[in-house]
Amino acid sequence: MPLLPEIERLRALIEPQVEARALMLYDVELITTKRVPLLRVLVDRPDRSQPGTGVSIEELVQLNHALSALFDEVDPIHSAYRLEVSSPGLERKLSERRHYEGALGEKVRLQLTRSVGGKPVLEGILRALEGEELVLERAPVGKAPRKSKEPVAEPERWRVALADVKQAQTVYHWQRGEKKKF
Repeated sequence: MPLLPEIERLRALIEPQVEARALMLYDVELITTKRVPLLRVLVDRPDRSQPGTGVSIEELVQLNHALSALFDEVDPIHSAYRLEVSSPGLERKLSERRHYEGALGEKVRLQLTRSVGGKPVLEGILRALEGEELVLERAPVGKAPRKSKEPVAEPERWRVALADVKQAQTVYHWQRGEKKKF
């Protein structure tokens, strides 16, 4: 999906500030509200492969201060607005090709513009991004009895054109009894 010129201009201002802190600009959103627009800047670590390696609150605060100072100088939005600097979180929106590439092997939920196999929403492991198609896989529901001689069912696979994805995000399922550590 092509970016709006306003978002491209904001990204060009924001990205050097983010990269100077060894972070990666995940997304920029300009959200209109009834009160004042919200400029949301989402940043992450370039390599999130290790647990606990996300961006820290201190880094977010420092970036927020740097962007506020920059925006006071260049005034990129010619009206009142709120600035929010955050990480994309555990359940991240997927809207760009690089987001999907970063989510390979993770559980994702896709809301589709047209159903696939009679399903308007798919949830499964993102196995591949091949050209302009996503490959999702969902393990069969339930387990075969321990001493069953029945063959184990093959995982269900779907191929979905990127153009058919209305909304997508990663999905995180908390384990029962697991404490949320923030």
